[in-house]
Amino acid sequence: MVQMVQARNKSSICQSGSQLPESGYSVWPATQEDICRIAQNAKRVYTGLDVIPQETMLGWYKANPNGFWVVKDKTGTYCGNLDLLALKPDVMQRFIDGEIIEREIQGDYIYCPSESDKIESIYIESLVVVNPGNMKTGNALALRKLLENFYAIVSSLCDPVNIKKIYAIAASDGGMRILSKLGFSMIGKHQRQDDHNTYFADAKIFWQRIKRLSNRAN
Repeated sequence: MVQMVQARNKSSICQSGSQLPESGYSVWPATQEDICRIAQNAKRVYTGLDVIPQETMLGWYKANPNGFWVVKDKTGTYCGNLDLLALKPDVMQRFIDGEIIEREIQGDYIYCPSESDKIESIYIESLVVVNPGNMKTGNALALRKLLENFYAIVSSLCDPVNIKKIYAIAASDGGMRILSKLGFSMIGKHQRQDDHNTYFADAKIFWQRIKRLSNRAN
């Protein structure tokens, strides 16, 4: 789910034409310890069925750790995360159709690293930026760093050229605005247990938008 937050408040943090200072943020592969931190942070960010149990998240991580990344400030403090799930086609379709929700996704539903050549679509399970310092500027800088590294992050999962579709769910108004900027469109409504709408983007358009937003922020 794409969620842009400051503390417990939802906000849009990527403003068109914004001029940002040089970033002191960096993006790192998540460790198992980071996954535990992400799971704990999810309890602050999400509510209800959107809160993924730590055990479930660790199962995803063990299935394919290459999809889990964190963004940190210059002191090494966690400021956000990007979690990508390379779901197998039948599972992805069931998820899109609303037959299953995130917390029902099991580790064996995800392509493992040795199956990277089979990956043609990815699901943005979580994109969260929570900066305890300067909320507006800090969040924007952290998000920019994730956008700048998005292609490289996907490259750790598979060959980005093979990706045809990227899927996501917006968990906030700010999340919906970000998805719109990245070229996502809502899929026809389904009766989902989590009451969210599913979005998708054509990979070519997505990469173009990522590049444009990243360049605009510089």
